Amino acid sequence: MPEITKSQVRKSSKFGKCIKLGRLRLGYSQDELARKLGVASGAIVSNWETGRSLPRVQAIPKLARILNIEASELAQLWLDDSLARRS
Repeated sequence: MPEITKSQVRKSSKFGKCIKLGRLRLGYSQDELARKLGVASGAIVSNWETGRSLPRVQAIPKLARILNIEASELAQLWLDDSLARRS
């Protein structure tokens, strides 16, 4: 997997910031959110929050429900970040 540059992380951080703010608002650790989502570890959530990776699009509805965020808003941020990573 190619390494992600700092500028790409900055470009793709809107989704991650939204996830982090939602998680902190609810008082969840990265590990707690990972368990609720059924992902392997908090390190995966950390990668999403820092913009190093994005979850599969299929995870958006569950993530939105857990964090009490509009799924359409979260999906748009995911799409924006996904497209930014490709440019």
